[in-house]
Amino acid sequence: MNTIGRLLFSNLTIKLVSLFLALLVYSHVALDRDYELTRKVPLKLVGLADTLSLMSAVPAEAQVSFRGKGREIYLAMLRGARAEIDLADAEPGWRRHLMSARDVKLPV
Repeated sequence: MNTIGRLLFSNLTIKLVSLFLALLVYSHVALDRDYELTRKVPLKLVGLADTLSLMSAVPAEAQVSFRGKGREIYLAMLRGARAEIDLADAEPGWRRHLMSARDVKLPV
């Protein structure tokens, strides 16, 4: 039993550093692949004139599909990607808006 303990715990710092480096290389390779992920992002309405108001509830989140390198997608999600709908040209009456890629704001 003493030899097993000596094999496991001798040079422990070198073993932990090598494990950390192996995990770092693995995460770099795994996040460098192309992904397509669908995530929910916060939805925000901007530019609504003071003379107009909303008559129905607006969802708090929008479902967005991201396509690209895994690292870029996760960084965009961590930095706060959001969907913004510009209502500056809204007029009285019903308004429908089909969301597009222009409505998704990615952090710089």
